[in-house]
Amino acid sequence: MKVQFNPIRNILIFVFAFIILLATTVLGSPFDPASAQITNWALQFDGTSDMVQLDSEANIIGTGWESTKSVMLWVKPDAGNTCTDPDVASCPSIISAKPHWWGISVGLTDPMPPDVPLDRIWVWNFDTTEDPIGIPYTPGEWVHIALVHQGGFLSAYKNGVLAGRISSGATHQTDPGKLYLGGLFDINFFAGQIDEVSIWNIGLSASDIIAGMYGLNGDEAGLKAYYMMSDGSGRTLTDDSADPPNWPGTLIDKDFPQPPPPQPPEAGPLWVEHDDFVPPPIPVAPSNLTVSPVGFSGLNLFWDDNSSNEFSFEIERCVGASCSSFSPLDVVLDNVTNYLDTSVVPGTTYCYRVRAANTGGASDYTNTACTTALIPVFIPMAVR
Repeated sequence: MKVQFNPIRNILIFVFAFIILLATTVLGSPFDPASAQITNWALQFDGTSDMVQLDSEANIIGTGWESTKSVMLWVKPDAGNTCTDPDVASCPSIISAKPHWWGISVGLTDPMPPDVPLDRIWVWNFDTTEDPIGIPYTPGEWVHIALVHQGGFLSAYKNGVLAGRISSGATHQTDPGKLYLGGLFDINFFAGQIDEVSIWNIGLSASDIIAGMYGLNGDEAGLKAYYMMSDGSGRTLTDDSADPPNWPGTLIDKDFPQPPPPQPPEAGPLWVEHDDFVPPPIPVAPSNLTVSPVGFSGLNLFWDDNSSNEFSFEIERCVGASCSSFSPLDVVLDNVTNYLDTSVVPGTTYCYRVRAANTGGASDYTNTACTTALIPVFIPMAVR
Protein backbone atom coordinates (compact mmCIF):
# COMPACT_ATOMS: atom_id res chain seq x y z
CA MET A 1 0.00 0.00 0.00
CA LYS A 2 1.36 3.35 -0.90
CA VAL A 3 1.63 5.82 2.02
CA GLN A 4 0.75 9.40 1.22
CA PHE A 5 3.05 12.06 2.67
CA ASN A 6 1.05 14.73 4.51
CA PRO A 7 3.29 17.61 5.64
CA ILE A 8 0.51 19.40 7.58
CA ARG A 9 -0.29 16.28 9.60
CA ASN A 10 3.39 15.70 10.39
CA ILE A 11 3.82 19.29 11.55
CA LEU A 12 0.79 18.98 13.85
CA ILE A 13 2.12 15.72 15.34
CA PHE A 14 5.52 17.35 15.94
CA VAL A 15 3.95 20.39 17.65
CA PHE A 16 1.72 18.18 19.82
CA ALA A 17 4.68 16.01 20.88
CA PHE A 18 6.73 19.10 21.70
CA ILE A 19 3.94 20.49 23.91
CA ILE A 20 3.70 17.19 25.83
CA LEU A 21 7.49 17.09 26.29
CA LEU A 22 7.56 20.68 27.52
CA ALA A 23 4.69 20.12 29.96
CA THR A 24 6.30 16.97 31.34
CA THR A 25 9.63 18.73 31.80
CA VAL A 26 8.20 21.79 33.53
CA LEU A 27 5.31 20.33 35.49
CA GLY A 28 6.48 16.77 35.99
CA SER A 29 4.88 13.61 34.75
CA PRO A 30 1.60 12.75 36.53
CA PHE A 31 2.85 9.18 36.73
CA ASP A 32 6.27 10.02 38.18
CA PRO A 33 6.34 10.00 42.02
CA ALA A 34 9.55 12.02 41.97
CA SER A 35 7.67 14.96 40.43
CA ALA A 36 5.59 15.59 43.59
CA GLN A 37 6.15 19.16 44.70
CA ILE A 38 7.20 19.83 48.32
CA THR A 39 5.14 22.75 49.56
CA ASN A 40 6.05 22.99 53.28
CA TRP A 41 8.89 24.94 54.83
CA ALA A 42 10.55 24.78 58.22
CA LEU A 43 13.40 26.68 59.85
CA GLN A 44 16.68 24.87 60.55
CA PHE A 45 18.67 26.16 63.56
CA ASP A 46 22.41 25.44 63.87
CA GLY A 47 22.70 25.26 67.68
CA THR A 48 25.39 27.95 67.87
CA SER A 49 24.03 31.32 66.75
CA ASP A 50 20.62 31.05 65.00
CA MET A 51 17.36 32.46 66.35
CA VAL A 52 14.13 34.25 65.43
CA GLN A 53 13.16 37.34 67.41
CA LEU A 54 9.44 37.91 67.96
CA ASP A 55 7.67 40.61 69.94
CA SER A 56 7.02 40.34 73.68
CA GLU A 57 4.44 37.97 75.16
CA ALA A 58 2.71 41.00 76.68
CA ASN A 59 2.09 42.37 73.19
CA ILE A 60 1.41 39.10 71.38
CA ILE A 61 -0.72 37.34 74.02
CA GLY A 62 -2.02 40.43 75.79
CA THR A 63 -3.34 41.13 79.26
CA GLY A 64 -3.29 38.14 81.60
CA TRP A 65 -0.58 36.26 79.71
CA GLU A 66 1.16 35.48 83.01
CA SER A 67 -1.69 33.13 84.02
CA THR A 68 -3.23 31.97 80.73
CA LYS A 69 -1.39 31.01 77.54
CA SER A 70 -0.82 28.14 75.12
CA VAL A 71 1.80 27.34 72.52
CA MET A 72 1.73 24.59 69.88
CA LEU A 73 4.54 23.67 67.50
CA TRP A 74 6.24 20.90 65.56
CA VAL A 75 9.90 20.32 66.37
CA LYS A 76 12.62 17.95 65.15
CA PRO A 77 15.58 18.19 67.54
CA ASP A 78 19.01 17.07 66.42
CA ALA A 79 21.03 14.78 68.66
CA GLY A 80 23.39 16.52 71.08
CA ASN A 81 21.28 19.35 72.53
CA THR A 82 22.76 19.75 76.03
CA CYS A 83 21.84 21.93 79.01
CA THR A 84 24.48 23.99 80.78
CA ASP A 85 23.01 24.02 84.31
CA PRO A 86 20.72 21.87 86.46
CA ASP A 87 17.65 23.99 85.65
CA VAL A 88 15.81 23.32 82.38
CA ALA A 89 15.72 27.05 81.59
CA SER A 90 19.42 26.63 80.70
CA CYS A 91 18.61 24.02 78.02
CA PRO A 92 18.60 24.87 74.30
CA SER A 93 15.48 26.95 73.73
CA ILE A 94 12.75 26.00 71.25
CA ILE A 95 10.59 28.96 72.33
CA SER A 96 11.11 31.19 75.35
CA ALA A 97 11.38 34.79 76.50
CA LYS A 98 14.50 36.76 77.30
CA PRO A 99 14.99 36.82 80.27
CA HIS A 100 13.69 33.25 80.48
CA TRP A 101 10.67 32.72 82.71
CA TRP A 102 8.68 30.13 80.74
CA GLY A 103 8.92 28.18 77.53
CA ILE A 104 9.77 24.93 75.75
CA SER A 105 13.38 23.72 75.70
CA VAL A 106 15.21 20.49 74.96
CA GLY A 107 18.33 18.71 76.06
CA LEU A 108 20.27 16.53 78.45
CA THR A 109 20.14 18.08 81.91
CA ASP A 110 23.20 18.62 84.09
CA PRO A 111 21.69 17.96 87.54
CA MET A 112 23.25 18.08 90.96
CA PRO A 113 23.97 14.58 92.39
CA PRO A 114 22.23 12.30 93.18
CA ASP A 115 19.78 13.28 90.41
CA VAL A 116 20.23 11.47 87.09
CA PRO A 117 20.66 13.40 83.79
CA LEU A 118 17.58 13.22 81.57
CA ASP A 119 17.34 14.01 77.86
CA ARG A 120 13.86 15.44 77.36
CA ILE A 121 11.82 18.12 75.69
CA TRP A 122 11.01 20.38 78.62
CA VAL A 123 7.77 22.34 79.03
CA TRP A 124 8.26 24.69 81.94
CA ASN A 125 7.11 27.77 83.84
CA PHE A 126 8.71 29.88 86.58
CA ASP A 127 6.30 31.09 89.28
CA THR A 128 9.14 31.88 91.76
CA THR A 129 10.19 28.22 91.45
CA GLU A 130 10.85 26.29 88.26
CA ASP A 131 8.05 23.89 87.31
CA PRO A 132 9.21 21.53 84.51
CA ILE A 133 7.54 18.64 82.68
CA GLY A 134 9.84 16.30 80.75
CA ILE A 135 8.68 14.65 77.50
CA PRO A 136 10.61 11.72 75.98
CA TYR A 137 11.55 12.22 72.31
CA THR A 138 13.66 10.71 69.55
CA PRO A 139 16.36 12.94 67.99
CA GLY A 140 15.85 13.42 64.26
CA GLU A 141 12.08 12.77 64.38
CA TRP A 142 9.26 15.31 64.17
CA VAL A 143 7.07 15.56 67.27
CA HIS A 144 4.15 17.87 68.07
CA ILE A 145 4.42 19.65 71.45
CA ALA A 146 1.87 21.83 73.23
CA LEU A 147 2.28 23.97 76.35
CA VAL A 148 -0.94 24.91 78.16
CA HIS A 149 -0.87 27.19 81.21
CA GLN A 150 -4.25 27.94 82.78
CA GLY A 151 -6.00 27.95 86.15
CA GLY A 152 -2.85 27.44 88.20
CA PHE A 153 -1.73 24.36 86.25
CA LEU A 154 0.86 23.71 83.56
CA SER A 155 0.12 20.90 81.08
CA ALA A 156 2.34 19.37 78.41
CA TYR A 157 1.07 17.40 75.40
CA LYS A 158 3.01 15.14 73.04
CA ASN A 159 1.29 14.44 69.72
CA GLY A 160 -2.03 15.47 71.26
CA VAL A 161 -1.67 13.19 74.30
CA LEU A 162 -1.30 14.57 77.82
CA ALA A 163 2.31 13.93 78.91
CA GLY A 164 2.17 15.66 82.29
CA ARG A 165 0.27 18.17 84.40
CA ILE A 166 1.61 20.00 87.45
CA SER A 167 0.62 22.89 89.67
CA SER A 168 2.14 26.17 88.46
CA GLY A 169 1.05 29.70 89.28
CA ALA A 170 1.35 32.95 87.34
CA THR A 171 4.63 33.41 85.47
CA HIS A 172 6.92 35.52 87.64
CA GLN A 173 8.51 37.95 85.23
CA THR A 174 9.96 41.18 86.57
CA ASP A 175 11.83 42.26 83.44
CA PRO A 176 9.69 41.96 80.27
CA GLY A 177 11.58 41.03 77.12
CA LYS A 178 11.13 39.53 73.67
CA LEU A 179 10.03 36.04 72.69
CA TYR A 180 12.54 33.99 70.70
CA LEU A 181 12.56 30.81 68.65
CA GLY A 182 15.72 28.69 68.65
CA GLY A 183 17.80 30.71 71.11
CA LEU A 184 17.78 33.55 73.64
CA PHE A 185 19.70 36.31 71.86
CA ASP A 186 23.13 35.19 73.06
CA ILE A 187 22.60 31.85 74.87
CA ASN A 188 20.70 28.51 74.81
CA PHE A 189 20.90 27.86 71.06
CA PHE A 190 18.83 24.97 69.70
CA ALA A 191 19.93 22.54 66.99
CA GLY A 192 17.14 21.16 64.82
CA GLN A 193 14.03 22.25 62.93
CA ILE A 194 10.89 24.12 64.03
CA ASP A 195 7.59 24.48 62.17
CA GLU A 196 3.92 25.47 62.61
CA VAL A 197 4.25 27.65 65.73
CA SER A 198 1.02 29.06 67.19
CA ILE A 199 0.58 31.28 70.26
CA TRP A 200 -2.74 31.63 72.09
CA ASN A 201 -4.32 33.69 74.87
CA ILE A 202 -6.48 30.77 76.05
CA GLY A 203 -5.86 27.38 77.60
CA LEU A 204 -6.23 24.84 74.80
CA SER A 205 -8.02 21.53 75.42
CA ALA A 206 -6.78 18.15 74.18
CA SER A 207 -9.42 18.22 71.43
CA ASP A 208 -8.28 21.74 70.39
CA ILE A 209 -4.70 20.52 70.12
CA ILE A 210 -5.59 17.46 68.03
CA ALA A 211 -7.83 19.57 65.77
CA GLY A 212 -4.97 22.01 65.09
CA MET A 213 -2.02 19.63 64.84
CA TYR A 214 -2.02 19.48 61.05
CA GLY A 215 -2.66 23.13 60.34
CA LEU A 216 -4.92 26.02 61.32
CA ASN A 217 -7.23 28.32 59.39
CA GLY A 218 -5.65 31.32 61.09
CA ASP A 219 -8.91 32.74 62.49
CA GLU A 220 -9.46 30.37 65.45
CA ALA A 221 -10.73 31.90 68.70
CA GLY A 222 -7.87 32.81 71.00
CA LEU A 223 -5.17 32.53 68.31
CA LYS A 224 -2.84 35.53 68.62
CA ALA A 225 0.05 34.57 66.31
CA TYR A 226 0.56 31.78 63.78
CA TYR A 227 3.91 31.11 62.12
CA MET A 228 3.28 28.57 59.31
CA MET A 229 6.85 29.11 58.05
CA SER A 230 5.14 30.08 54.79
CA ASP A 231 7.87 32.46 53.58
CA GLY A 232 10.44 29.97 52.31
CA SER A 233 13.09 32.67 51.92
CA GLY A 234 14.18 36.00 53.30
CA ARG A 235 14.82 37.22 56.83
CA THR A 236 11.20 37.86 57.88
CA LEU A 237 8.94 35.26 59.51
CA THR A 238 5.36 36.12 58.60
CA ASP A 239 2.55 35.93 61.15
CA ASP A 240 -0.18 34.05 59.24
CA SER A 241 -2.97 34.67 61.75
CA ALA A 242 -6.00 36.35 60.22
CA ASP A 243 -6.88 38.97 62.83
CA PRO A 244 -4.71 42.09 63.27
CA PRO A 245 -2.41 43.12 64.71
CA ASN A 246 0.17 40.76 63.24
CA TRP A 247 3.49 40.03 64.87
CA PRO A 248 6.19 39.12 62.32
CA GLY A 249 9.55 37.77 63.43
CA THR A 250 13.10 38.50 62.32
CA LEU A 251 15.68 35.81 61.50
CA ILE A 252 18.95 36.63 63.27
CA ASP A 253 22.47 35.24 63.53
CA LYS A 254 24.20 36.54 66.67
CA ASP A 255 27.60 36.32 64.97
CA PHE A 256 26.66 39.23 62.70
CA PRO A 257 25.89 42.76 63.92
CA GLN A 258 22.35 44.01 64.43
CA PRO A 259 20.88 46.36 63.31
CA PRO A 260 22.15 46.81 59.70
CA PRO A 261 24.35 46.35 57.81
CA PRO A 262 22.18 43.46 56.61
CA GLN A 263 23.23 39.93 57.42
CA PRO A 264 24.51 37.76 54.59
CA PRO A 265 22.10 35.21 53.07
CA GLU A 266 23.85 32.25 54.71
CA ALA A 267 23.54 33.75 58.21
CA GLY A 268 20.80 32.80 60.66
CA PRO A 269 18.21 30.02 60.47
CA LEU A 270 17.91 28.33 57.09
CA TRP A 271 14.69 27.69 55.20
CA VAL A 272 14.38 23.95 54.51
CA GLU A 273 11.74 21.95 52.64
CA HIS A 274 9.85 18.98 54.02
CA ASP A 275 6.69 16.99 53.34
CA ASP A 276 3.29 17.95 54.67
CA PHE A 277 2.30 16.95 58.19
CA VAL A 278 -0.48 14.40 57.74
CA PRO A 279 -2.13 11.91 60.11
CA PRO A 280 -0.13 8.66 60.21
CA PRO A 281 -1.53 5.21 59.34
CA ILE A 282 -3.43 3.39 62.08
CA PRO A 283 -0.87 1.60 64.30
CA VAL A 284 -0.47 -2.16 64.54
CA ALA A 285 -2.29 -3.61 67.55
CA PRO A 286 -0.36 -4.47 70.72
CA SER A 287 -0.44 -8.11 71.89
CA ASN A 288 0.29 -10.55 74.73
CA LEU A 289 -1.45 -8.58 77.45
CA THR A 290 -0.89 -10.00 80.94
CA VAL A 291 -2.04 -8.82 84.36
CA SER A 292 -0.89 -9.89 87.81
CA PRO A 293 -1.13 -8.62 91.41
CA VAL A 294 1.68 -6.50 92.84
CA GLY A 295 1.38 -7.37 96.52
CA PHE A 296 -1.68 -5.62 97.87
CA SER A 297 -0.95 -2.31 96.08
CA GLY A 298 -2.58 -3.01 92.73
CA LEU A 299 -2.53 -4.92 89.46
CA ASN A 300 0.34 -4.69 86.99
CA LEU A 301 -0.29 -4.84 83.22
CA PHE A 302 2.30 -5.72 80.57
CA TRP A 303 1.90 -5.86 76.78
CA ASP A 304 4.00 -6.03 73.60
CA ASP A 305 4.36 -2.88 71.49
CA ASN A 306 4.17 -3.98 67.85
CA SER A 307 4.01 -0.57 66.15
CA SER A 308 6.40 2.30 65.58
CA ASN A 309 3.88 5.08 64.99
CA GLU A 310 1.51 5.00 67.95
CA PHE A 311 1.00 8.24 69.89
CA SER A 312 -0.53 6.50 72.91
CA PHE A 313 -1.94 3.31 74.37
CA GLU A 314 -5.55 3.33 75.58
CA ILE A 315 -6.25 1.06 78.57
CA GLU A 316 -9.79 -0.16 79.28
CA ARG A 317 -11.17 -2.12 82.25
CA CYS A 318 -14.31 -3.94 83.32
CA VAL A 319 -15.31 -5.62 86.59
CA GLY A 320 -16.07 -9.32 86.94
CA ALA A 321 -14.57 -12.60 85.71
CA SER A 322 -16.77 -12.74 82.61
CA CYS A 323 -17.38 -9.00 82.12
CA SER A 324 -17.59 -7.43 78.66
CA SER A 325 -18.66 -3.82 79.33
CA PHE A 326 -15.26 -2.11 79.19
CA SER A 327 -14.73 1.52 80.21
CA PRO A 328 -11.71 3.79 79.60
CA LEU A 329 -9.23 3.58 82.49
CA ASP A 330 -6.19 5.57 81.39
CA VAL A 331 -3.98 6.65 78.49
CA VAL A 332 -0.18 6.31 78.44
CA LEU A 333 2.37 7.68 75.99
CA ASP A 334 3.98 5.91 73.05
CA ASN A 335 6.54 3.18 73.73
CA VAL A 336 5.15 2.50 77.23
CA THR A 337 4.49 -1.23 77.73
CA ASN A 338 3.29 -1.51 81.33
CA TYR A 339 0.76 0.08 83.66
CA LEU A 340 0.04 -0.21 87.40
CA ASP A 341 -3.65 0.02 88.30
CA THR A 342 -3.87 1.12 91.95
CA SER A 343 -7.60 1.89 91.87
CA VAL A 344 -8.67 -1.70 92.57
CA VAL A 345 -10.72 -3.16 95.43
CA PRO A 346 -9.21 -6.21 97.19
CA GLY A 347 -10.99 -9.45 96.35
CA THR A 348 -12.50 -8.04 93.13
CA THR A 349 -11.78 -9.51 89.68
CA TYR A 350 -10.88 -7.12 86.88
CA CYS A 351 -10.43 -7.65 83.15
CA TYR A 352 -8.35 -5.40 80.86
CA ARG A 353 -7.69 -4.73 77.20
CA VAL A 354 -5.30 -2.28 75.47
CA ARG A 355 -5.09 -0.72 72.02
CA ALA A 356 -2.65 1.61 70.25
CA ALA A 357 -3.82 4.94 68.88
CA ASN A 358 -2.70 8.00 66.94
CA THR A 359 -4.49 10.78 65.09
CA GLY A 360 -5.06 8.38 62.19
CA GLY A 361 -7.20 6.11 64.38
CA ALA A 362 -7.02 3.24 66.88
CA SER A 363 -5.81 -0.32 66.41
CA ASP A 364 -7.59 -3.51 67.33
CA TYR A 365 -7.51 -4.48 71.00
CA THR A 366 -5.16 -6.93 72.64
CA ASN A 367 -6.41 -10.14 74.14
CA THR A 368 -8.45 -9.71 77.33
CA ALA A 369 -6.52 -10.45 80.55
CA CYS A 370 -8.19 -10.93 83.96
CA THR A 371 -7.11 -11.43 87.56
CA THR A 372 -8.29 -10.81 91.13
CA ALA A 373 -6.83 -8.18 93.44
CA LEU A 374 -5.33 -9.72 96.57
CA ILE A 375 -6.98 -9.42 99.96
CA PRO A 376 -4.59 -8.37 102.74
CA VAL A 377 -4.25 -10.97 105.46
CA PHE A 378 -3.73 -9.73 108.99
CA ILE A 379 -2.09 -12.16 111.42
CA PRO A 380 -2.77 -11.27 115.05
CA MET A 381 0.21 -11.02 117.30
CA ALA A 382 0.55 -13.72 119.92
CA VAL A 383 -0.35 -12.67 123.44
CA ARG A 384 2.22 -13.61 126.03
